[in-house]
Amino acid sequence: MKPLKSTLAASLLMLVSAAVAATPSSVQKIQVGGNGNVFPESITSTRDGTVFTSSVGEGRVYRASPGADKAIAWTAKQPGPHSVLGVYADEKSGTLWACYSDMAWTQGKQGQPAILRALDLSSGRVERSYPLASGSFCNDIVTTDDGVALVTDTHGGRIFRVEPGTQATTWLTDARLKGVDGIALKAPDTLYLTNVQQNELFRLAIAQDGRPGELVKLSLSEKVEAPDGLRRGSDGRFFLAENKAGRVDEVRFEGDTAKISVIHDGFDGPTSMTVTRGHLYVTEAKINQYGKGRNVGPFYVYEEPLPRD
Repeated sequence: MKPLKSTLAASLLMLVSAAVAATPSSVQKIQVGGNGNVFPESITSTRDGTVFTSSVGEGRVYRASPGADKAIAWTAKQPGPHSVLGVYADEKSGTLWACYSDMAWTQGKQGQPAILRALDLSSGRVERSYPLASGSFCNDIVTTDDGVALVTDTHGGRIFRVEPGTQATTWLTDARLKGVDGIALKAPDTLYLTNVQQNELFRLAIAQDGRPGELVKLSLSEKVEAPDGLRRGSDGRFFLAENKAGRVDEVRFEGDTAKISVIHDGFDGPTSMTVTRGHLYVTEAKINQYGKGRNVGPFYVYEEPLPRD
């Protein structure tokens, strides 16, 4: 018979080993770049845990491999509008969509029209560029099941539609969308939008022929401050970044009501989030400091636990 102490020790070792094996290899935060000019505005991810962030300050996309504690510059700077805002990974088509916009529009100045670029998801190479209309400020993207990109234009109050290999077209213009920012699909016929300037959320129907349907302003269970990025997780839940309030919320859409539940607080200008491998990753952009000549880095993406459903 083995000594009791040895048996207990072996059992404890087995339990610890099993717990470690069941824990995903991940980090609590990912540093984005190495200087104070990154300002990571948007984030997206792939199923294997790879994370991509945009850079308003440097005009690049940063990439962090699964489990890495630092995101490194993945793309070169491009001609035209300098800043990269929304990024969205479409694994089905192997495309990373990226919004290139001119921050002059956010400062009340005349800026260059935005450009939406389709990047190869494996290499970062620019596959195609889609110039957007005059006065545009491309902010975020979502794709439909058939690979069509729907793109928010914060300055112009528009949504653009881009079918791969064609030109960008204006899909919807509405005065209530002046300030539109985040965008997410619930189903092929239901789209949700945030208005970062008016502190509002909307539901937009999509008709069977692909045209925009009714736009409905939603009642909120509580006030939100600068609702920015909106993302749908793999389990169907929606998450919202409140830029000004420094919060990340879970949002449940029920009819014409959006029920807001704060799940994480205390960020400095959170602007977007993504869900991968059972974790929520949040960009702390500190975007209110952009253009003020201050070194407010380093910048991080924070890994947070998902709330229980």
